[in-house]
Amino acid sequence: MNRAKQDQEGKLKGIIPRGGMEKRPGQIITVFSSKGGVGKTFVSINLAVSLGQKTGGKVVLVDLDLDFGSAALSLNIIAPCTIWDLVTEIPGLDLEIMENYLVNHRSGIKLLAVNPQQQGSGAINREDIKTVLEILRSGFDFILLDMPSRISEPLEPAFQAANYLFLVTTPEIAALRNIKSCLNKVNCLKNLSAVTCIILNKADFRSELKPGDVEKNLNCRLYGVLPLEQRLASSSLNQGIPVVLLRPRSRISRGFQDLAQRLVVQEKETVFPGNI
Repeated sequence: MNRAKQDQEGKLKGIIPRGGMEKRPGQIITVFSSKGGVGKTFVSINLAVSLGQKTGGKVVLVDLDLDFGSAALSLNIIAPCTIWDLVTEIPGLDLEIMENYLVNHRSGIKLLAVNPQQQGSGAINREDIKTVLEILRSGFDFILLDMPSRISEPLEPAFQAANYLFLVTTPEIAALRNIKSCLNKVNCLKNLSAVTCIILNKADFRSELKPGDVEKNLNCRLYGVLPLEQRLASSSLNQGIPVVLLRPRSRISRGFQDLAQRLVVQEKETVFPGNI
């Protein structure tokens, strides 16, 4: 393989090509909405799998909904260890120890799960989250963070460290009002350097609010549009199989593939520093 082709493949995978000085830090994508039911976990899971398929890189999904997280359930995974167990390893935590707490999924991605029924010996604090993200960034190309529907002080590093902040909404007036409020809350966070992207989930081109109407309402361009296929999405979640694996040629799967492709193409040689 010639060097030019090797360099180009390296760029697509978000890493420095062989012969470069070092692997570039992983890209953190924080998926959030302050409204429940818009599909944050569904988006996080399928985007993670799509990025792995598109780049061949190392992808990890972190469930940070400490109270009601369901990523493991949605992937049909029984996690022997969770983030509650992981933080007991701090301050001696490193990437090698971290790997023992990650669960492999058949798609190739890894999961750091949470068990809402489990409580650690103490609360998880912002320094714990900061440490976990620093270590994951050193060993993975993409780190997807599935967030709860609220911004809390311990989880602020998940926003501050993000390269991309994906705000998920649906084509409903209540959801659009909520996303405007969400943007205001996010903008109040200190040391935020993420590229903010609006993702329209459950888009129905036959509904009263089409993607163009959503853009006019929010006065911004949508970064991604995921079409409504309710029965397929429900089947995917019930079976614990990401829709991009269950029906890879479906419209919604193509939406995730397009979203992953846009992220890959947008990656530049400049490393996003984040603010961990």
